[in-house]
Amino acid sequence: MKKCNLALFFTSLFVAGNAAAAELDWDGYFTTAYAQTNSESSYRELVDDQGSFADSRFGLHLSSELNPLWTLEAQLFAAGYEENYNLHLDWVFAAYQVSNQLQVKFGKLKYPTNLVSEYYDVGLAYPWIRPSHEYYGQEELSATVTVEAFNGFTAIYSSQHLGDWDFAVQPFFGEVSLEEGAGAISKVLGLKLSAAHELGELQLSVAQGRINSEGHDLDQQKKRVVSTGARSEWGNLVNY
Repeated sequence: MKKCNLALFFTSLFVAGNAAAAELDWDGYFTTAYAQTNSESSYRELVDDQGSFADSRFGLHLSSELNPLWTLEAQLFAAGYEENYNLHLDWVFAAYQVSNQLQVKFGKLKYPTNLVSEYYDVGLAYPWIRPSHEYYGQEELSATVTVEAFNGFTAIYSSQHLGDWDFAVQPFFGEVSLEEGAGAISKVLGLKLSAAHELGELQLSVAQGRINSEGHDLDQQKKRVVSTGARSEWGNLVNY
């Protein structure tokens, strides 16, 4: 991890003091993959029989600990499947450490439901070339809008009980913008429960919001998604 010093000035967010010299940490990831179909039909309009590197992507993660309580984080991201490597701000948020067990975040945050939603684009973080598109896709207004960031607020309460198990409760609230101008899901309210162990993880989440997509059959309808997930690692055996 590389480090440098950066003077951070705040106009809209007052933390403590008029300005602070904070340390900026950065790291990144890069995943590349070549895919080709064995038919004339394309897959997700990205991969065809001519072959494509559309699954390639990279991210640059930036973080700065202003003081023991406040942290700023952001990520720049580009991928072949998102407007042909158009570099953009994937997420950015401020985090406040209320106590050893409680942290609150607000800004543009990754949608937290499902096992790999928050690191969907980090190819080394899971055992596939890409997570299951049927489960993690986001076309139209399906029940799987899970990889987008949302603008809002979340709180994470974590504790350790029952031996080596770590438990976390995460409520969140905000709005999800859908891709390609399809509209948004507003007044999103959700809750994620998780239990993690060195051998695996269990997760349950529920979220609902109101669809805002003018001209769509589901416009102004309530959308509710309940999801469960589990993973385990035992030696060379990995289950999701």
